[in-house]
Amino acid sequence: IEGPMAMHKGRSIGWFGRIDPAPLGDVVKRLEELIGAECRVLDRGKNRIEKVAVVSGGAPYDVLEAIEKEADLFITGDAADILEITKDAKINVIFAGHYATETTGVKALASLVERKFGVETVFIDAPTGL
Repeated sequence: IEGPMAMHKGRSIGWFGRIDPAPLGDVVKRLEELIGAECRVLDRGKNRIEKVAVVSGGAPYDVLEAIEKEADLFITGDAADILEITKDAKINVIFAGHYATETTGVKALASLVERKFGVETVFIDAPTGL
């Protein structure tokens, strides 16, 4: 691998796993409900989704690992430079927004801190529009 993708070689995907098989449209709808943001979808692969790779924020080059692991769907925050790769690999992609995908983890961490340490947390929602 050469160019910008080379710096991501050897990185481990954020999350990889299986879901109960579901149509891509159903997965998109559920994700939009969970994160409260409209997703952009590249419908380029299987319609029945089971193997999913997820990296929050901007992680477009991690799609190479998702392809290597034979994911049916790659979910990330934004798009840069993967349009042709995903078309050739026939992998579906959901761009769920940089802000929306990263704040999900922050909210989950806040909940954990509250339960484990008894510390009150407050999430201040300040969308960037990205």
